Amino acid sequence: MKNFSTYIIVGIAILSTVLLTGRLFDTTWAGGDGYSTQGTAVADEAVYQRGETIATLDGEWLEVQIGDTTVWMYENTELKLINLSEDGLELTVIQGRIVLYGHADMRIRDEVETLDGLYSYVNYSWLLKTDVQYINDDFNYSESEAADFYDWALF
Repeated sequence: MKNFSTYIIVGIAILSTVLLTGRLFDTTWAGGDGYSTQGTAVADEAVYQRGETIATLDGEWLEVQIGDTTVWMYENTELKLINLSEDGLELTVIQGRIVLYGHADMRIRDEVETLDGLYSYVNYSWLLKTDVQYINDDFNYSESEAADFYDWALF
């Protein structure tokens, strides 16, 4: 009877380990959503993966295609690719200005804002402030220092 108790304890320990490991990797048989394929971001023929940061220099603008979403980056902007899975796109603007067309979760510090459509997103990193504006007919950028950038990205 003593061996039977040992077998039960070892069996439960092995089953628990297998289930916890399966849950860690989000497998469906352990109650997860399953493996999510990561996509890529393409900018000027360069391919970027999840976790990488895309940066523009002074006077440089860049168009980035991430699946069905397009991001136009203004000069001196840093964009970190947090998650490029089919389930959802998650980005962080470390600093700078972007125009986004599509659907993405934008993470800044501890907050996540879901954008769906055409948006202007600016992270004033030195002020710890972000400015998110939906771009529609009322969006007036003509007085902005980035007016030429908006003309390029939007038309």
